[in-house]
Amino acid sequence: MEGNTTSTFKKAPVEALDTGFERWMTNEMI
Repeated sequence: MEGNTTSTFKKAPVEALDTGFERWMTNEMI
C-alpha cells in the first residue's frame, strides 16, 4: 500500500498533494 501511495503522490500535482497528504495521514492514524 505504501508503494502505491508514493506513486500516486509522485504523479499528483502539488495542489493535490496537500489534500492527498491529509488523507494519507488520516489513514495512517486509523
